[in-house]
Amino acid sequence: MNRLMVSTDRRTGDRGPVPGELPGGEEERLGSIRSRLREMESRHTFGGNSGFLMRQDPETCRHDRPGRNLEPRLLRPTLEELSGGREVETSHGKVFEIVQSFLGAYRHGKYRLDEFGSTDLGAIDLLCRGAGALSTVLRYAQAEDFLFLDLETTGLSLGTGTYAFLVGLGYFRNGRYQVKQFLLRSFPEEPCMIANIKDFMEGFGVLVTFNGKRFDLPVLETRFAICGKTLAADRMVHWDLMYPSRRFWQDREENCRLGTLERTQLGVDRGLEDIPGSRIPEVYYRYVHHGECLDLERVLYHNTLDVLSLTTLAIHTARCLAEKDPAGVNLLRLGRFFDRAGLGGAGRECYEIAARFGSCPDERDEALFRLAMRMKREGARREAMEILEGIVDRGGARLLDSCEEIAKFYEHDLRDAENAMGFVLVALEIARPDELVRRERLLRRLGRLERKRGTG
Repeated sequence: MNRLMVSTDRRTGDRGPVPGELPGGEEERLGSIRSRLREMESRHTFGGNSGFLMRQDPETCRHDRPGRNLEPRLLRPTLEELSGGREVETSHGKVFEIVQSFLGAYRHGKYRLDEFGSTDLGAIDLLCRGAGALSTVLRYAQAEDFLFLDLETTGLSLGTGTYAFLVGLGYFRNGRYQVKQFLLRSFPEEPCMIANIKDFMEGFGVLVTFNGKRFDLPVLETRFAICGKTLAADRMVHWDLMYPSRRFWQDREENCRLGTLERTQLGVDRGLEDIPGSRIPEVYYRYVHHGECLDLERVLYHNTLDVLSLTTLAIHTARCLAEKDPAGVNLLRLGRFFDRAGLGGAGRECYEIAARFGSCPDERDEALFRLAMRMKREGARREAMEILEGIVDRGGARLLDSCEEIAKFYEHDLRDAENAMGFVLVALEIARPDELVRRERLLRRLGRLERKRGTG
């Protein structure tokens, strides 16, 4: 199994008390921990005189999950010891960073991280930005040009009172995948953190987010403006993976949140180390106001997984577009997207696959109706009408719309008022009483056809 590679030489401690645990048995528990530490020390596994274990070989230590090695016990871990991060002196001031390094072969759910290097970038760009030509950045882009961004904030409002206290950034460097996290230890440190984030982001050409258009970027733009900086995201190509996710999996999943797609599409198991997103602001405020940093490790873990999932979701998105599996992807929505983007050939392919292999009769009939409309626009009107007549014969989905379209064909193409009236009468019979506009339209057509038949 490929595991996380941590390259920093640091000492670590345990999470400490489990959140919500009563302090009644604390003395007994601490006594047990001290006994275990004395036993380890007697076996010469105890590192130094600081009172906690030290890794035997920090450069080659690996972990099953992103995060920190918390097997050793520490009674009162500091933020540095708990997170593995460090304070960095920069030209803008002091900033707190946590950096994790992953082998390219590290597997996050179904995919290895280095599979991103062989991903069809044009396919994802099409889904995220429309049918425009690839930008110069993407035409020559390598994996190292991409920056995957996820925020942890003090709330969900876009107002000035919402802070981005943890900014997670994923990127490829020298055959590895790095996750750099900037943590805001106190509110006065924000200008320094924002300045460093700005400098760091300028080295990349493509920004990848999930719901970044509506949340992450507006929050960052507000924080940048308050700190007297400008977020130059408009010069970067921006992929918001939420939009292709909705096209692919709406009506296939209970929702299209990243956490849901992790479980159902990416095969990611967050485990018990994760923390619910709703608890994250509370954990941060406890740290800021009371210095409680134990649960911050879980927040860092949560953010790390979000960043990793952004990377593998990009891989999965390109794979799904190439495979067009109607069992896993909503090809009706995807076909409509291609139609609106002016890519009729791609839209027609989606409808043809869904018409043959759709998950239910209604979905297949819906695909057939859209395929018929596509063929009608392309000039294959008779073939389109044959498809619609099949829908009418079966009484399938889009029966009413099919009757209207066939009536138009008989009236205008075949000059057959008699048959056209027959389909209009069927449509009037099945139209709901509250469909006033449609019924009025059908009645006008019926009157016109009666006049044509009378003069024919």
